[in-house]
Amino acid sequence: MYDKWDVLPTTLLSEDENKVHYSSLTSGFSYFAIGEKTTISATKPAEQVTSEQITSTVEKKEISVTKGETRNLLIIGIILISIILIISTIFLFRYIRSIRLKRT
Repeated sequence: MYDKWDVLPTTLLSEDENKVHYSSLTSGFSYFAIGEKTTISATKPAEQVTSEQITSTVEKKEISVTKGETRNLLIIGIILISIILIISTIFLFRYIRSIRLKRT
């Protein structure tokens, strides 16, 4: 297992109020994180950061699913469940019919 993260060159493609799109090239897929690299100057004393500030910063950077995407996922789920129910019903009726034919 690897013990370190590899930094990949990343390009900001677009950004709006809900999403941020990045592009990067990788030799393979695994867990990944998008972060910001910062440098602290030695002449300026470091600020003390509280856990609330860190949590607040992370919450602002999170990518959320929009209402439209949620609705689309719901519709796809309903369609898939309907197809499964229809196919199950067809197989059930064929099974019952085969049992009735065997009795006669």
